[in-house]
Amino acid sequence: MKLVFLGAPGCGKGTIAQIISKKLKIPHISTGEILRNEVAKKTEIGKKIGKIMAKGNFPPNKYSIAVTEKRISQKDCKNGYILDGFPRNSVQAKALSKFTRVDAVIDLDLDEKKIIDRLSARRVCQKCKRQYNLKTSMRPKKDSLCDVCKIQLVKRSDDDPKIIKHRMVVYHQLTQPIIKYYKKQNKLFKIDASGEPDQIAKRVLKKL
Repeated sequence: MKLVFLGAPGCGKGTIAQIISKKLKIPHISTGEILRNEVAKKTEIGKKIGKIMAKGNFPPNKYSIAVTEKRISQKDCKNGYILDGFPRNSVQAKALSKFTRVDAVIDLDLDEKKIIDRLSARRVCQKCKRQYNLKTSMRPKKDSLCDVCKIQLVKRSDDDPKIIKHRMVVYHQLTQPIIKYYKKQNKLFKIDASGEPDQIAKRVLKKL
């Protein structure tokens, strides 16, 4: 099954996608994570998009399209995949339709206040990239330490409340056309993204 996960930053796309990925045995592909790795490795793409992403803005379409197309062409995507963070606008949605078929689109819905609270408490391990949340069941066993790597967890630069609000505005401006695009194709399923990850994942699986 080929799935697209939509939802504002902080709605839990990545976490829910990982759970569904294990259930359906298909890879979870985070375009944002791929691009952040490019920035961390200081590749040519990374150098061009680093400052843009640090301000809470999305990188130019051509980079997101290129890394996503390359990733889903790999063997582990033969039986399907979950796209998390792509497409983010109508240009990317139309580009996606040219190199793959989408079976269903999951739109995770959560109000802005809950998103800001959730993202403000998010932490990530710089080594294994595992994500935690200090206010939910996803909190680390020991404060500010990765359960696996035992190193200090950090807060992403774009999880500052002011940047979060900016990202929300940008997200809604760009994503509304995508929602309409997939709704016309009868592929869109809106899911309540409040509560614990396992509860949300059950709602998603029920729709699928």
